[in-house]
Amino acid sequence: MNRVWFNGSFTRLQDIPASALERLWKYGDGGFETLLYTQSEIPLYSLHAERAHKHASLLEVELQLPDYSELKNITKTLAEENELGRYGRMRLTWFRTGGGLYVSNEKNAQILIELQAFDFENINRNLKAILYTDQPLAPGILSPFKKPGSAVYADALRKAKKAGAEEAILLNTSGEIAETATGNLLLRTGNQYTAPPSNAGGIEGIMLQHLSKKLPEWGYSFNQKVITFQDLQQADEILMINALRGISLLTIPEYPKTSINSLQLNESLFNI
Repeated sequence: MNRVWFNGSFTRLQDIPASALERLWKYGDGGFETLLYTQSEIPLYSLHAERAHKHASLLEVELQLPDYSELKNITKTLAEENELGRYGRMRLTWFRTGGGLYVSNEKNAQILIELQAFDFENINRNLKAILYTDQPLAPGILSPFKKPGSAVYADALRKAKKAGAEEAILLNTSGEIAETATGNLLLRTGNQYTAPPSNAGGIEGIMLQHLSKKLPEWGYSFNQKVITFQDLQQADEILMINALRGISLLTIPEYPKTSINSLQLNESLFNI
């Protein structure tokens, strides 16, 4: 089954009229969050909600997300109706109500919650990656947020698949490392973890925010700075991080590495 939650009601995705989704599919006038669902917890929901509200504020959309308790009840019902196991991949999409040509006077948000099966316990966290240079990312006020319309990321992953890889590293318009196709980039050099700065054009990742606080607690250093190809070469590990998978190790033919030390941190990332 493909049961979803839409504006307070449970329904089938195919039963939602296209007109109700007009601002989403015509103009991408909204955003989304991808979260890990477990039977016991929805990790990092407060950070996801904070990012969504920042995004909505920029678009002048009045967003009222379910609180944590309500979301737990919603996802519990969806898990039962869609016959999911212990884990799931949740996509929470919000967008402006109504129609209109480009500009709409509506400020209220519609909310769509989908929950699909996700085999969290058997994730492949050793990923081959390519450097994707066909379409650089342009930093801007909306670049930190997850938005409908991901053609660049889809193209990067298509090129990666053709090359026998699962992930791609994207650059910005200055030729600096911005992020990966499915998460933030993180380098480890000795005891130091480094990510691109928030204005590099990449998403303001939830797992990146979480790790920026956790790594110092675990005895590591963390900072954000411009990352170049030379930094990729000198790092002990090249990593991809996101709120669904945690930490994954990237293997790039141009920059071979042997260390896998950071993968052990996944045991401490999720309180599940």
